[in-house]
Amino acid sequence: MFRFIIFLGLLPNLALALPDVAGGNHHTYILTAGGEVLSMGQDLHKAEKGGKTYVGGKLGRKIDKMVLPGKDIHSILAQADYNPGRRKVQGLEGLKIVSIASGQNDGAAITEDGELFMWGPNNHGQLGLGDKKQRRIATHVPIPGKVNSVAIGSAHALVLTEGGRVFSMGVGDTEVLGHQTAETLEEPKLIKALLAKKVIQVAAGQNTHSLFLTENGEVFACGSNRHGQLGIEVESSPIPIKVPLASKIKYIAVGVHTSFGVDLEGRLWGWGSGRKGHFPVENFDDFVRPTLFENIPNKLSAVAAGSRHTVVFTETGEVFTWGLHTMISGQLGIGPPAERIDVRVPRKVELPEKVTKIDSMANNVFVVAGDMIFGWGQTSHGRLGRPKNGAHKIEDANGAVYHLAHSPVLIPQEETPE
Repeated sequence: MFRFIIFLGLLPNLALALPDVAGGNHHTYILTAGGEVLSMGQDLHKAEKGGKTYVGGKLGRKIDKMVLPGKDIHSILAQADYNPGRRKVQGLEGLKIVSIASGQNDGAAITEDGELFMWGPNNHGQLGLGDKKQRRIATHVPIPGKVNSVAIGSAHALVLTEGGRVFSMGVGDTEVLGHQTAETLEEPKLIKALLAKKVIQVAAGQNTHSLFLTENGEVFACGSNRHGQLGIEVESSPIPIKVPLASKIKYIAVGVHTSFGVDLEGRLWGWGSGRKGHFPVENFDDFVRPTLFENIPNKLSAVAAGSRHTVVFTETGEVFTWGLHTMISGQLGIGPPAERIDVRVPRKVELPEKVTKIDSMANNVFVVAGDMIFGWGQTSHGRLGRPKNGAHKIEDANGAVYHLAHSPVLIPQEETPE
C-alpha cells in the first residue's frame, strides 16, 4: 500500500507505455492512451483520524455533485464523498504526461520533460509547495533536476530525479524523510545520506517508513521499525540504513508496516508485520528480518500491497493475489467470496491480456493489461469510475446485499459525459 508505483523509475531511459493507473485511498487516477489524466472517487477525507475537520482536493478537479442513494443531495460532504465520473485533473492542460502516482490522499503527474505536478490536501506539507494549503488543481513543484518518479505515502512524499538523487517532504516525526532530524518539511530537501548511491526506485509507507533501491540492488530503509518493517533490529532510524538481504533486488514495495523486494531471479522477499495477512504463510507473525517466500510463482516482475492483501505479477504477465477476500471488498479478484476468506496461497486472477503494471491501495487492485485498465475490490465512492452498483452484486445468508467488484472490471479511458 502507499506506495508508489511509477514503474518509470526502474527504466529511466525508456518511455512508459500508456495507459497507466494509480490507486489511492477511496480514489483512482488513470492516464489514458490519449495522454489525459482522469480522476474518480472520493475527494475529501478527515484531517485527523476521528476528527470532524475535512480536507479535500484528492481528485484535482471539481466534484460531480452526485450523492449515494439516501444521502442529502445538497450536502457538500455527501457530494465530495461520491464521484463515479471519470473527469480530467485540472492544471495539466497542454502538458504531455508520461506517468502518474497516488498516495493515500494526494496525486502526482510527471511530464515528458521531467517536471512534477501535484495536488491534494497537503495538510502536512507533503506537496513540497512551501505551505500546508490544499491544492484542488495540479500545481508545479520545483525540483532541482529532471524528475523520474515520485512515491507518496499518507503524509510524506519522495521524489527521485534522473541522476538518482532523492528529495523528501512532508511529516517527519516518524523519521520517514531520511534526514538526521525529524522535522516536518514543507519544501523538498535532498537526502544527503544517499548521495553516495544512485537510487533507481523509492517507496513511501503510511507515515511508517520509506524504502530506497539502488542501481546495484541494495535496499535502504528509514522510519519506524515497530513491526520490523526496516528489516534490521533497531527501534527506528532517521537516516536510510541498509537492509540485510541475501540477494540483489530489482523492485521494492511497501504495505501497512510491511516491506517487499523482488530479487533479480524474480523471487519475493518480505519483512515487517504479518498481522494483516500480507505474507503467503499460514501464521500472522511478524518477520523482523527479510524472509524469502517459496510458495509463490517464480519469475516475478513486481509486487504491490493494499490494506489486507498482496498482489504480484510475473514476467509472463500473470497476476496472483493472496490475503483477505470478503463480501464487502473482494479485493483478491478471484470471484464471489462466500462470507470471509483468508487466502494464504497465491491465487491466479484471470485477465484477458498480459499485464505490464500493477498497483494497489486500501481494498482495491488495479492493472494495465494490453491497452486496457482493469480494477477490482470496493466500488464505494465511485473509485472504479462507475456507479457503486456498476460491477457485481452478491447476497449473504441473511439476505444482505453487497455491491463490489469481486473480479476484474474494465475501467473506461473515456471521460464521463456530462
